[in-house]
Amino acid sequence: MAELEAQQQPADPIARLHKMSTTAGVGSQEYVAINPLAVVSLIVALISALVFFADSWVLLAVPVAAVFLAIIAFRQISNSGGTQNGTILAVIGLLLAVALGGGRVWMDWQENAATRADRESIEGQIKKFNDDILAGKYTEAYAIFAPVFRNRVPFETFESRFKLFQDPRSYIGKIKSVKSNGIIQFVEQGGVHIGLTKLIITLERPGKEDVTDRAQLNLMDTGNHDWQVFDFEWFPIPAKKQ
Repeated sequence: MAELEAQQQPADPIARLHKMSTTAGVGSQEYVAINPLAVVSLIVALISALVFFADSWVLLAVPVAAVFLAIIAFRQISNSGGTQNGTILAVIGLLLAVALGGGRVWMDWQENAATRADRESIEGQIKKFNDDILAGKYTEAYAIFAPVFRNRVPFETFESRFKLFQDPRSYIGKIKSVKSNGIIQFVEQGGVHIGLTKLIITLERPGKEDVTDRAQLNLMDTGNHDWQVFDFEWFPIPAKKQ
């Protein structure tokens, strides 16, 4: 009788639900982690925008790092056996880093191409200045300076300054070479195209090590890529009287 009543009673719906829940959806709701390097590569790629605000190429290391991080993230995700994701983040980071880094390189290339003739002219003037000073041709060296400089610095002052350096008895040292540091910046001031660079002047001292001096050199374009020096740090502009 008891067995008949047990068979007639409805099954416990909660117990049945429990049995179903232990097996339902197995493998379909598993947690997939986001690869940390994929996130980092995207963050570093966003920081790569700083390359457009720097004067040097040092910050190009940032987008390069983002590219490497994205590649490593791809490999880790591929080898995770489906336990990691974040491919989309790595792709965005990779493309963004390439776009920003490549954009800066392209911008600098365009600028260098546009100013190549001016750079060559300035480098040529500096080389001529070096050759003339070492040969004692002070008149020829003085000729590369603009009228505004010559009005301020007479030839006699210019010549005596360099003769002092070329005197073997000078304790300062004899000029051994004059060259640009290779960095030329171009600006516009009052409608005048100006080039800014620094000279590296090596002084030879008998019985002692050579010494190096760096002096600011400012040039102006007088037309057709003809550059003349209008300011030289060795001949400073007198301060205006108050």
